[in-house]
Amino acid sequence: MKKLYGALGVMVLLNLFLFDSPSIATQMNYTPVNPTFGGSPFNGASLLSEANANNHFAPQTASPLDAQQNFANTIQNAVLGQVSSQIASSIYGANSQLTGSITVGSVIYSWTTDAGTGERTLTTTNTITGQQLTITIPVSGVGR
Repeated sequence: MKKLYGALGVMVLLNLFLFDSPSIATQMNYTPVNPTFGGSPFNGASLLSEANANNHFAPQTASPLDAQQNFANTIQNAVLGQVSSQIASSIYGANSQLTGSITVGSVIYSWTTDAGTGERTLTTTNTITGQQLTITIPVSGVGR
């Protein structure tokens, strides 16, 4: 066993002294691959095709509105704009009302004023579904 360790020690020493070569080091240089960050412009097509091949998300396609749908949406927005102007005028205009309501189609827009705090409450009610939306306008709001 001692002979084995002795022979092993001699081989290690021979390797260290006889086969030792000087180390050589150079500076590391980073070269970007992506052309956006200074890489070769010839890499662009390759990187794009690789990115598209790995893209597993399907693009969201919105169905384009035809002319009739677009016209109907425009008219609906115009009517709702007129209704909101009329409600704002009724609440805060020159001839403002403390309570009132306006009905447009199946929706009732009603408002009340709290006598103690002066807060205005606007409630929209869909008469078909029964769904309600309540908006409370604080005292420091418009027209106060």
